[in-house]
Amino acid sequence: MPSIACEKLRENGSWEYHFILINRNKIFIENNQAEDTAEKDIAKAFEVKNINGSDSDFAMELKRKGYTKVGDFSIVD
Repeated sequence: MPSIACEKLRENGSWEYHFILINRNKIFIENNQAEDTAEKDIAKAFEVKNINGSDSDFAMELKRKGYTKVGDFSIVD
C-alpha cells in the first residue's frame, strides 16, 4: 500500500511522526512499487499546491487519490 509519513515540529526543534496517510485502494506485491506510487502522488499534490497556493488543495489532491489518515500506527524500517 502506498503510504506517506507526516511529521510535526516539536517545541525542542526536533521532528516527530504525527500521522500516516495510506491508500488502501492500491495494493502492490513489491514494496518499491508502493514507494514509487506514494512519491509520485505527493509530488503531484505539491504541484497542485504550487498552482493553487493552498494547503487545502494539497490535502484534497491526496484525498482524491484515495489517501486516508491513520492515527494509531507503528513505523517499521
